[in-house]
Amino acid sequence: KTEVLMIFKPTQVLFAPTYQCNLSCGHCSVPQGNVRLPVSQGIKFLKQCRQAGIKELGFTGGEPFLYSKFLSAVSREAVKLGFRFDRITTNAGWFKDQGSLERTLRQVIEAGYNGMFCVSIDSFHKVPLTKIARFITAVVQMTGRVEGISLVYVGSIYRVRGLARLMQGQISRIGRLVAPLRQNFPGLSAKITRINLCPIEKAGVLASPWSR
Repeated sequence: KTEVLMIFKPTQVLFAPTYQCNLSCGHCSVPQGNVRLPVSQGIKFLKQCRQAGIKELGFTGGEPFLYSKFLSAVSREAVKLGFRFDRITTNAGWFKDQGSLERTLRQVIEAGYNGMFCVSIDSFHKVPLTKIARFITAVVQMTGRVEGISLVYVGSIYRVRGLARLMQGQISRIGRLVAPLRQNFPGLSAKITRINLCPIEKAGVLASPWSR
């Protein structure tokens, strides 16, 4: 009898540097609070991940842009260590005004981050579509990349359709979950991904888990 030993070898580290978030969504299982991972601890773990052969890095949350100091410091170290960036997942509604949006994005971009900006546009969210459009426009203008945006949603696609109309774009090939989203930038497109939500954890105690 031959026994095969299967060894799990991760290829990506995904940091959730803070539980802090500007939203409070009923389906979210992340605990609310101002808990933050110390930058020094994050960098130490990042180095250990690189020594273990992990080469890809991403950020989620909470809302990671509310802890931009962590994003920029860890991104800067990741560049030195030769990591490839995957994505920063954001609700795109964390900024107070255009100035704070641009300052924070500039800080992260100048640190060397060149991965995707993944906008969570769930039907549960209360972020105005105009604000999401401002975030996407700022990212494209500041990075000079028309392929750096992706969209992910839980629930109905109606907010994605609303964003497309607002940005004078269109959605195509929904079945393949790839949809060009064009505004005033030639070639601007965003991949759209739908996440299925099952009535478990917090959603399981709601009166109507499938409501908005």
